[in-house]
Amino acid sequence: MEDQKITCPVCHEENQSEFRYCKHCGSLLHTGSESASPRELESASPMPEDTAAAVPPPPPNDGGRQESSYPGYTATGPQNYSGYAPPGNYPPPAGQAPPPYGYSGSQPQQNQTPPPGYGPPQGHQPYAPQQPYAAYPPYAAQPHPPYAAPYAPPVYAAPAISGIPSAEVAAFVGDNAGHFVNKFAAMEQSGSKGGWNWPVFLLSFFLGPVGTAIWFLRRKMYAIGSIFMLVFVVVTGIQLYFSAEYVKALTDWMLEIFYSSAEYGSAMPFPDMAFSSTYIFVSLGVWLVDTALAVIMAIFANSIYKNHCMKKIVELKEQGANADTLRAKGGTSPIWVLALILFIASIIVNMVVMVEPIFDAYGQMLNDGRFNEYFYY
Repeated sequence: MEDQKITCPVCHEENQSEFRYCKHCGSLLHTGSESASPRELESASPMPEDTAAAVPPPPPNDGGRQESSYPGYTATGPQNYSGYAPPGNYPPPAGQAPPPYGYSGSQPQQNQTPPPGYGPPQGHQPYAPQQPYAAYPPYAAQPHPPYAAPYAPPVYAAPAISGIPSAEVAAFVGDNAGHFVNKFAAMEQSGSKGGWNWPVFLLSFFLGPVGTAIWFLRRKMYAIGSIFMLVFVVVTGIQLYFSAEYVKALTDWMLEIFYSSAEYGSAMPFPDMAFSSTYIFVSLGVWLVDTALAVIMAIFANSIYKNHCMKKIVELKEQGANADTLRAKGGTSPIWVLALILFIASIIVNMVVMVEPIFDAYGQMLNDGRFNEYFYY
């Protein structure tokens, strides 16, 4: 007697009558009426006794709607005989190999197409397998992006200045090397001996010769810096002398007014204007000299510094100096702080010289018995 065959309702392939699941697509094989519900189909296809205990109960009837075994996709319809199994592993019946798509939503095997209406859409590419974290190179092994300073070498206006490579000139200059090297190159190309240096002008204008000395001493031009410090000392001494004489004339005038007459309403004498006018002219002359000096040095400071650098570099290279030696011999020096201290000390001395005679005259009037009577009459 020929074995009875059962046709799969999904793939329409024939299966043996004792099979519960289609051996081609894994769908549930049913018998009886086409209108049978999934629960009736479940009961109409008995399983062997040795596997019935391991099969969990079917899901509750949800009106014919069942979720697809592929996440994100569903199959709808009042009658669904696809053989969808709820989560869990359904063991195959005795004597039947597992269907190609499994019993609990497992992915189809390679080169096989899922049943119609199920599975990912056409053209879907499975996700690439994720590599473990150790498979990626560590962060420390990655090179730094080329935007940091080591990847951006300086670009100078000329490859050489007076026959000396610009890199060596920059090594000797040190701080703000790019500015000065380009200034030197522009001066050499134009043949100019002048320019403009704002720091020199501002220091000289507000501090006088000591401001010029500060800039030259910082750039290790000690000879020129010392000359300007000496000029500052001489000018300050002249100012202090005339300041002292001027203040002395004022205090004498104050005392003469105080002791001139017993009658307080009498005419008061005028002070000696000789030292007053001299002090004013001296102060004005010093200010004009400081301003002229500030302008002149601001024009020629870069040229003086260029000649200094070229001379020192040639001398050092004749002695076999390398780039490190140029950096050590050049650059800047903190000795300029001494010039600043000298300037502050001159201000203090000037204040003492001008204030001391006034306090002496005030003390003399306090010691006189007529002081209170004179001021509070």
